[in-house]
Amino acid sequence: MRRQVLGTERSRRLAGVGDVACSPGGDRGHWGSMTQTEARPAPGGRTTSGIAFDDEGTGEPVVLLHAGVADRRMWSPLVPALSAGHRVIRPDARGFGETLPPLGPWSHHTDLLALLDELLISRAHLVGASMGAGVAVEAALARPEAVASLVLAAPGGALFGDAPGELAPIWSAEVEALDRGDLDTAVEVNLRAWVDGPSRPSDAVDPEVRGFVGRMQREAFELPEWDSESAPEHELSPPAAARLRELRCPILVIVGEEDHPSVRATAERIASEAPDARLAVWPGVAHMLTLERPDAFADAVLAFLAEVEAPPRPLRYVALGDSYTIGTATRTAPERWPDQLVTALADGRPTLELVANLGVNGYTTRDVIDAELPELDRLRPEFISLLIGVNDVVQGVPPETFEANAAAILDELLRRLPPRRIVVVATPDYTVTPQGASYGDPATQSAAIRRNNAILRGLAAERGIVFVDTFDLSLLAGIDRSLVADDGLHPSGAQYALWVERVAPMVEELLRRR
Repeated sequence: MRRQVLGTERSRRLAGVGDVACSPGGDRGHWGSMTQTEARPAPGGRTTSGIAFDDEGTGEPVVLLHAGVADRRMWSPLVPALSAGHRVIRPDARGFGETLPPLGPWSHHTDLLALLDELLISRAHLVGASMGAGVAVEAALARPEAVASLVLAAPGGALFGDAPGELAPIWSAEVEALDRGDLDTAVEVNLRAWVDGPSRPSDAVDPEVRGFVGRMQREAFELPEWDSESAPEHELSPPAAARLRELRCPILVIVGEEDHPSVRATAERIASEAPDARLAVWPGVAHMLTLERPDAFADAVLAFLAEVEAPPRPLRYVALGDSYTIGTATRTAPERWPDQLVTALADGRPTLELVANLGVNGYTTRDVIDAELPELDRLRPEFISLLIGVNDVVQGVPPETFEANAAAILDELLRRLPPRRIVVVATPDYTVTPQGASYGDPATQSAAIRRNNAILRGLAAERGIVFVDTFDLSLLAGIDRSLVADDGLHPSGAQYALWVERVAPMVEELLRRR
């Protein structure tokens, strides 16, 4: 756990799940026979700022970020499997292993990003355990384009936010033991908390795992400190725990059933709030699940990376809405905006395949719920667009009813797809067209459309869904009749083309978030 959680500046070594360290090196077997004299560091080096690291294998870069009760050695059992097809980089965080003390203000995530820069790595997969998971998320927030995906095991550190009350007795017991100079007790406190877990007896844990972590923990407590006043740690601001909805890369979260409730709750919160996250709960393991099940963890990481790195294929695209989606009065299907969107995105290789345009003349939000959403089970879409609202205004649907229906639609879409696979397009203003002006007072109806678009924008933002505002483009039909179809109401193919010029770049960005 980070020093701030402990509420003391007495030591970077007061650990829990955070600031501890140990000497680096390799291992023999998994853990049992490893000693410092037997340690054989893998090829690597040290950055100009003093970050020690190992660098093995070739392929897409994968950076392994260790827990706060370990150093880069904790990943040794996984490296052979991961480095068989990837470039695997294992740094020691500041204050751990062979990494040198900082000479001035520092932070874990800026150290990580500096390491990537020195290795000329523009984009990498980050795998973090406990404290390392927090560092990985901080890096993804600070430089989103540098992070291809995240694997977060037993997430802690910066992801806790405020210190969970249930963990305070653990940290207090550790501090008291260290104050007495009782390293044996301080080590045992951490073993019981983070290796055994809150409910398992010690003899239920592999003794090799327990011994390995115990040796690392004791070495950590024996390391010298640095002056935190001349080299303070700078936290990410706003903190990572409050910014999970900003994450835009694919995320796999793994947590053990035997871990502390606060860790499990943190994992669940990440999976719930991050737009493209999934959660796996492993039975029979606690906080150090990467050491208890190294082979299973390596398999899970490799399977996730294979999915993330797979060559893109066209996603099954379904367009939801009304006559403005189906393109009423357009001369040919290719003039409809969903078809134009698919064409605009192709660029030599299709990224979307329009499997169904479910738009129907006269449909309201209620009709989408009753008639279009049930079709999704059959169609199995991987990308969905929604354009709806014209007929809610024409039929005088109250704004509170429109809002409730629109929210229900978006929530159902999110039950099926992550936010990066959904786009909402603004309701157009039909009142500027010759036919639309006859539906009632144009000013009143135009104001209602603007109000409903504000509702849609807000609902989408709350859910992390992209809203594309094309309302102003629909107004151009009032001065350029070539933008109106032959029926005097609906957009022509030329107007839809203007919409697509605005929609396509935003959808293209969504599709990059594989």
